[in-house]
Amino acid sequence: MSAKRATGRRWVCPTCGDGCLAPERPRRDDVRRYCLLCSAKTGRLVERTCPALDRERAEKAERATAKRSADRAKARADRLARRSHNGVDLDAEAKRIWNTAALREHHRGAKVPTIDIRRRRSAHVSGVAWPSRVAITLGPVHTAEALMLLAHELAHSAVERSGRHGHDATWASAYAHAARERWGAEHFTGIRPHSGYAVDGYVEAGIARALGAG
Repeated sequence: MSAKRATGRRWVCPTCGDGCLAPERPRRDDVRRYCLLCSAKTGRLVERTCPALDRERAEKAERATAKRSADRAKARADRLARRSHNGVDLDAEAKRIWNTAALREHHRGAKVPTIDIRRRRSAHVSGVAWPSRVAITLGPVHTAEALMLLAHELAHSAVERSGRHGHDATWASAYAHAARERWGAEHFTGIRPHSGYAVDGYVEAGIARALGAG
């Protein structure tokens, strides 16, 4: 038999401080669970407590809280690793781009599309957009190119709510103005193309300058 079971635990009256030894889990009708003197004085049962057990429970609860915090931090870090590119949170960036005035003009306060992020090993990006969902595929490319792709597809999601535009002037204007608003107009130089994929080069160069300045 262990020393703990042989000697029991010390249970102490919270009122008078008198104590006695009792098992870790005394029965509800065990007289050692109560201070009979204080109970007689007050007319109500005064239950003893076990300081050692209280400390152990507090330490256990503290460890459990610390573990939950560590688990949440790890989950956040794992999520950021899955949902980021070179340490940039793409979900957060999507919200910022979507909430620019240039895109709000078209989507009129609609909820930001769901962002599906796929990975590939080759240095290449691609994307496709629907009004409520954007799917982008990223390779090991520069952050500016990844953000350019995100803005490109979000612009499609916004303008397509009012009809089919493809890579026309309406889409190009919304796309470029959203990028200028998000990353600062001072970083975008030269003449903006009015349509087509040439807008991508204009936007990517501006984002790269903004990231370099930051």
